[in-house]
Amino acid sequence: FCPTEKEGRTLVTLRGEIVDYYCYIEKGLTGPSHKECGVKCVSGDVCMGLLTTNGELLMISVNHIRAMTPLAFQGIPDPFRKATTMIAEKVDLTGYAMQRKGQKIIEIVDVKKAGAPG
Repeated sequence: FCPTEKEGRTLVTLRGEIVDYYCYIEKGLTGPSHKECGVKCVSGDVCMGLLTTNGELLMISVNHIRAMTPLAFQGIPDPFRKATTMIAEKVDLTGYAMQRKGQKIIEIVDVKKAGAPG
């Protein structure tokens, strides 16, 4: 990937699996056999995470500006909502990576199935 600095954040594209944060942290659950549970957890407001191919876990965050001014984004597809439909799938996720006091987060900009064009 090619990082770009913007306001102390780094724009990256990372490959990995979207996991529900709780079941991964608590039990290490991943993969297709955990999809149904993961979808239920995330639809019940459990955080999503990106488990990268090198084993790094980042919490996935909605775009902060979008959350604060939702009317400004009417009609614009929401990559965070798209990610909620991709639990237990391998994806290429683009966003702003940040870290403070050991907590890693990625503010999502785009998500697509791993290796998909475009």
